[in-house]
Amino acid sequence: MLNQRCALIAGANWELGRAVAAFFAAQGAAIAAVGPSKSELDGAVAAASARSQTGTVLVADTSDEAAVAASVIRARDAMGGRIDILVNLGGAEMPLRPIWDVTPDEYDAAMDGNLRGPFLLTKHVLPTMIARGGGRIVNIGAGAGHRGTEAQACYAGFKWSLRGLTRTVALEAGEHGVTVNLVSPGMIAGPAAERRFAERARLDGVALDEARAAAAHKPALRRLGTAEDVAQVVLFLVSDAARFVTGQEIVVDGGASV
Repeated sequence: MLNQRCALIAGANWELGRAVAAFFAAQGAAIAAVGPSKSELDGAVAAASARSQTGTVLVADTSDEAAVAASVIRARDAMGGRIDILVNLGGAEMPLRPIWDVTPDEYDAAMDGNLRGPFLLTKHVLPTMIARGGGRIVNIGAGAGHRGTEAQACYAGFKWSLRGLTRTVALEAGEHGVTVNLVSPGMIAGPAAERRFAERARLDGVALDEARAAAAHKPALRRLGTAEDVAQVVLFLVSDAARFVTGQEIVVDGGASV
């Protein structure tokens, strides 16, 4: 499905990013992963590159434009002068708390990961895609970007903004054969979810098991999602099957938002 295609994945150090890298590699794509943690990126790329022609690790702060520009050049050079796919899964967690308790430093750090990083990577990858006559960009949002979410005002705001960025870039890049779409996962089982359950239990004054059970009961499908559930949708959007899909948003939350 992705034979001879080259993918740059931001956030492969996250569980979902690792799943996306593995899915892409299994379909024949070359992988370059960018993020702040070399050890985590090494593991993700090693697992993916066992089934891929190329695996490149790029340690960079994706909120730093010079670092992003250099990483994009290195990724392009490592993958034969091309980047066909960009997945923006940088992300940055924020603690659950009302907006009056959020510090400016926390706000800035979350904005860097959730909005500035995708902006910079898109800005610097697009010229390569345009020069080659096309490409695929998938931004990773969140359920919080589709509804008001208590104690997540800033995080939700960045995810809402990412929706606007996605739609606008889809308009700007469409004539060059580049599609730009958004995938918004619900709660995904794993370490990040466990941290969120603990915070929710503290905030609501309930037991951890109760918070965990409430989250699992919320989706119509009555379970939490997996990284693989989301990665399958990302794989569809970068494939030829989605060549006429752009500027769209797919919520992968098991029906939690219904």
